[in-house]
Amino acid sequence: MSYFLVNIKKEYDGYLFSDFLSSFSLANDKIKYLLNNKCCYINGQVANAESKLKTDDSICIDTNHYDDNDIIPEERDLNILYEDEYLLIVSKPAKCIIYSDDSKKTKTMANYISNYYLKNDLSYKVRHVHRLDFDTTGCLIYAKDIITHSALSAMVEHKTLTRKYLAIVEGVFPKKKGKVDYSIGKDRHINSKMIVSKTGKRALTNYQVLDEKNNKSLVELKLETGRTHQIRVHMAYIKHPLVGDKLYGSNISFERVLLHSSCVEFIHPITKELLIVKDVMPIDMKMNFENKKS
Repeated sequence: MSYFLVNIKKEYDGYLFSDFLSSFSLANDKIKYLLNNKCCYINGQVANAESKLKTDDSICIDTNHYDDNDIIPEERDLNILYEDEYLLIVSKPAKCIIYSDDSKKTKTMANYISNYYLKNDLSYKVRHVHRLDFDTTGCLIYAKDIITHSALSAMVEHKTLTRKYLAIVEGVFPKKKGKVDYSIGKDRHINSKMIVSKTGKRALTNYQVLDEKNNKSLVELKLETGRTHQIRVHMAYIKHPLVGDKLYGSNISFERVLLHSSCVEFIHPITKELLIVKDVMPIDMKMNFENKKS
């Protein structure tokens, strides 16, 4: 059984219960279901849409209707970077997809998270908040309930959840800090490839060079938009393709594209505390940058 539990903070004092739920960007149909089916409680008493909240009220919301988990559990050690009762942040390994549309698929992050929940007697549906490419490593956020998931998804959409990346790219930058501001659209000639295009959607990438060695640069990147392959497209367009990125013209062969999600930073949607979670650069990137055998 799974329940969303929280004590009301001062900022919600006087809120109607329906407005409290809406503050997490929860969809109207879910709010109606939770209220109409008597899934919401204040201090042990059933709440309705007009129920008024007071500071320190104890809230319990039955979310079991939304927590069926049909993902096949599969064992794999997880590097857990942060966990509380509302969310889970793990370090995604390389060569792994986040999920598959086929519920019978295995060897995805969804399978590993499903197994982690099962082993720990947690009856949660697997809910990723954002995506990372097959080759990309690093911070990956999961929400444990529909309310936290809705709030975090809205933060991603509104760019209030900051994600930073590390990449090893070809060449040396004349300017060590700057912005790449070019729209990105689909390449009509190559499936799954994106290109800089005047008819595409605006994309803005901030970069800062951290180190340079052997005609390669270690770059920290921060996205102000979230276009598919944005970092890879932008770096390639300014003549600094990511090492190992054959799709976008890398001349340096490697077993994967060297991109790592190094940090996520956001205000926790439930506790309202600033949360900064970091993941160290993986060994294969370090070894490549140092020109050592990994």
